[in-house]
Amino acid sequence: MPRPQQCYKLKANGELIAPNARKISHEDLRKNFFLNYKTKGRKSLRSRKDGTPYLSNIRHLDNFFKQWKALNITADAVRRFVDKRQNAGASDASINRALAALKSMFRLAIQDGKIKNAPHIELCKEPNARGGVLDYGAFKKLLTELPGYLRGPVTLAFHTGMRLGEIAGLKRNQVDLKARTIRLNAGETKNDEGGLFR
Repeated sequence: MPRPQQCYKLKANGELIAPNARKISHEDLRKNFFLNYKTKGRKSLRSRKDGTPYLSNIRHLDNFFKQWKALNITADAVRRFVDKRQNAGASDASINRALAALKSMFRLAIQDGKIKNAPHIELCKEPNARGGVLDYGAFKKLLTELPGYLRGPVTLAFHTGMRLGEIAGLKRNQVDLKARTIRLNAGETKNDEGGLFR
């Protein structure tokens, strides 16, 4: 006869707790997060020399929440993490990448039924990312200051919006000078979708 499914337990305040939720640690959340990145083929996941997975924005989470139980990572604890990173001079954008990863860790654990709830994680306010866009006059001035070998790639990036990795990975058969087009194949862009640049 199959074993009955384990039921969620009830805390004194009426909050539901998943079976074994008290055992789930930050390290367990992170391990599942990395496995999800690996199985989805995310390009930002790197490996250390010893083969362990690595994302730069996880390092500070690891340092702060080392050996914490997931149930103890509360909204207050997250605010203390943010305060510590801000006091260390970290940018709000850098802090937000770590917070987004932490949110994903909890979301995956909830999807897997390992925990029932996640803490409220509020992102820092970032300046408008478009604030640093070059106008054409500034671009022309920049070109005069660059060494010759960078002028071509920077010009291509300015006119097409292509990323450095996309430009560096271009092959001759992707460039059609007569049609004045560049073709990126599926899997060569950040979102894994192909594209045609004119």
